[in-house]
Amino acid sequence: MNGLLVAPHNNALHLPKGVGAPASRPVVEARTAADRECSAGHWGAGVIAALSEATRGLALVLLMSLPSVAPGASGDSALDLSGNWKGMQTRFQRGDCRIGRTGRQDAPVEFAIRMNADGRFTATVTRRSQETVSSSEMTGRLVDQVLSAKANSTATCRGESREYTIEFSGRLEDKRDRIQLELKGKDSMCPQMRCDFEIVYTLERRK
Repeated sequence: MNGLLVAPHNNALHLPKGVGAPASRPVVEARTAADRECSAGHWGAGVIAALSEATRGLALVLLMSLPSVAPGASGDSALDLSGNWKGMQTRFQRGDCRIGRTGRQDAPVEFAIRMNADGRFTATVTRRSQETVSSSEMTGRLVDQVLSAKANSTATCRGESREYTIEFSGRLEDKRDRIQLELKGKDSMCPQMRCDFEIVYTLERRK
């Protein structure tokens, strides 16, 4: 052989038994895992992009479906109650103290209302009867077409004077050519004497 090393005819590199093959498998498996990770990464990016597009589309649809509201606009500020109102005040007997012959008393009344932008208002109430004209103040607020108000009052019960507050609640009716207002309250003038009355204001103002 003249001391020469002759390679086998298949040109394959022969390594000692147990060397080479185990080392080659992790390389192949690592490449396979890397390929999977790469493929999964590309697939995941596509799904995320698709979901992002769908999310943006849904957000756009929801945004377009919202009602448009002008800055500073509200349902209460659109209906200004300021002005002069005319109508009637009716007192109904609800206790032992009688009024009139039928337990009912009517008197013409006028409200001069001054209203703020937040729905709060002040009203000067003028009552007219056959003998006298009296005035008082009322404060209140309009929220979602619902009225709440209160007025201070005085009474003399068995020779003793007392001050108290009457609370009212009411509603509005917005018609084509006018606005109608109704307020109701309980007047417990002399509780110890069961002198209770219901007060109803029915008013209207031309537009």
